[in-house]
Amino acid sequence: MGGTYLPISGVVMSDGSLAALQGLVSSPALVTPPGAPPPGSFTSTGVSVSSFQVSAQMMATAGFGSLVSFSTQAYTVFLIIDVMATLGVPSTNKTSPIATWYYGVGVRVALAGVNASGSAAGTMQGVAANATLNAKASAFQFDGIGVGFGVLPLLTGLVDSTIVGFDAGTVGQLAGVVVDITTYIANPANASQLTPQIIGVVFATQTQVQNAAASWPFALRGISQGTMLGQLPAAKNLPSGISIDPTLTTTMYNTLGVSSNDPPIPNSSQKAAANQLINSGP
Repeated sequence: MGGTYLPISGVVMSDGSLAALQGLVSSPALVTPPGAPPPGSFTSTGVSVSSFQVSAQMMATAGFGSLVSFSTQAYTVFLIIDVMATLGVPSTNKTSPIATWYYGVGVRVALAGVNASGSAAGTMQGVAANATLNAKASAFQFDGIGVGFGVLPLLTGLVDSTIVGFDAGTVGQLAGVVVDITTYIANPANASQLTPQIIGVVFATQTQVQNAAASWPFALRGISQGTMLGQLPAAKNLPSGISIDPTLTTTMYNTLGVSSNDPPIPNSSQKAAANQLINSGP
């Protein structure tokens, strides 16, 4: 089945931001994930299998760059298969391009497969069928994600399968792993072994992005006109479905220091700063 998130590596930088999203935004704070849910909250979520067909670049970004060199042929297909218990955590940063951060515990399988006839099969079953008929038609790796060393005995079958590639036998092994991982995570005694990791993200919708685009200049105009935050008028002439986000307008007033005034009315320097920002575009 297809996943609901974009699979990425959970590696974080020293500043707490996600390494895979570096360069996407100007400020690391915009791609810094919120705190992880407590490990015990994953014991009752259940384990599901999510499959993603990804590009070579996305495969490398997810931490499996060595598989990208498996084949230079244009018809290589790359899949990421998550066997995990997952929980989505909404972004706490309204200006972040990320709407939801997905944490997970379980196993991530990365698969590169190719059809000898030159047509890629875009499912793990298709890749497995090709590899069963054609030797060396697939390669795969897997990582335990936030499950601790106690899970290693459950993965011996997958370890053995890496020698021959991802074939019909591996699909059977994976089905057994789903059962074993489900039992392992559901056992409260193993909760102390779980360390939820970021496994994917959902980007903000177009509406969320447009709400932010409308809210920032709305707040700046209010400041430039000397209007107190609590006395901002209702926005006019907004496109259908777009609204002013009060959290963002408050953030802008706080950023320019208006909220620290007594009374909290924009002063001349704050008005000037707002005008400068309004007129800083092309």
